[in-house]
Amino acid sequence: LEAKRIEVELLQEQINPHFLYNTLDLLYWKAEMSQDKEIADITVSLSNIFKLTLNKGELLIDVGGEINHIKHYLNIQKIRYRERLNTTIDIEPEVYDYKIIKLLIQPIVENAISHGIEPKIEGGKISIKGRTEEDKIIFTIEDDGVGFDDTKGIQDGYGLRNVKERIKLYYGEGCGIEVKSEKNKGTCVRICVGKIKA
Repeated sequence: LEAKRIEVELLQEQINPHFLYNTLDLLYWKAEMSQDKEIADITVSLSNIFKLTLNKGELLIDVGGEINHIKHYLNIQKIRYRERLNTTIDIEPEVYDYKIIKLLIQPIVENAISHGIEPKIEGGKISIKGRTEEDKIIFTIEDDGVGFDDTKGIQDGYGLRNVKERIKLYYGEGCGIEVKSEKNKGTCVRICVGKIKA
């Protein structure tokens, strides 16, 4: 029943995407005509986010596609936060040979910005890493934000809970998410999923 519900949600995501693309295209050209580079950049990134999120209705996405999705998302956030947000992405080349369920990493990055970096006056840094480990792929999303004594609030939040449930449903035992945090030092989220060849 849960799998059927997810299938329906994926189908609903595909409703009328062309209207969104056409509207974003219009916004892009209006921004170009007005020589507003930031608005043009945001529009292009948002358009690419929609395309990658829909992923032609497919549940799995190449790791490269997921990383591109994160880059477009971060492009928008960097325009918003300016010098308060610094990011690095370090993915081992072998990781790009695999597919993962889509929207696996972005919600965790969004949490890191909202709950870790945004409350910190001077901002901070987020690092995203990916590597293979035997029959698994490990992603770590680490920030040097405000951190927490108790991670229950983060783990019960919609974004993280949604990712945890999807990992459990699709990959089963032996895969999941681990959260470690320390107040005033930051938070590290470790995602473990199975290998699926691209």
